[in-house]
Amino acid sequence: MADGVAPDDMQIGIEWVDLDKLNNYNLYPKVLKKVIREEIAFDNKVYLGDVN
Repeated sequence: MADGVAPDDMQIGIEWVDLDKLNNYNLYPKVLKKVIREEIAFDNKVYLGDVN
């Protein structure tokens, strides 16, 4: 596992997170927590709207 091709300037790393513990982490945009938990397929682009 490695950092993405264009990590944020302040990014300090990456981490695998147990989905059962996802609410214990800051994840932005916050709506991603719901999307990930609902296991929505990302076959196409997903527009989350104007969030946060």
